[in-house]
Amino acid sequence: MEWFIIIALFGLAIAGFVMVADQNSSKDAVAAKLTQVSGFSPERTLVKASMTHGRRGISLDSKSKTACLIVQDEIVHVPFSDILESEVIVDGTTVTKEGVRIFV
Repeated sequence: MEWFIIIALFGLAIAGFVMVADQNSSKDAVAAKLTQVSGFSPERTLVKASMTHGRRGISLDSKSKTACLIVQDEIVHVPFSDILESEVIVDGTTVTKEGVRIFV
């Protein structure tokens, strides 16, 4: 029984190392793609990986007033003026929500 516990703990440790290594390589891959975007110098980047939605995030450049939206392996470069609404959700609750008012 003791050997089983030791082997199980060893297996969990290996799985943890693999998950951390995969997450670090994922961050490196996103950072490499962001440096390739013309006229974009990322100041702040937030990337979240989930089992159901894959990798999603945003990177901001206040000097050029643009953002890069990260969805899986695709990066979409947009100016701030094209973003109509933003919402920050923490633990399922909206913390802040901002929108552009359009008058017609």
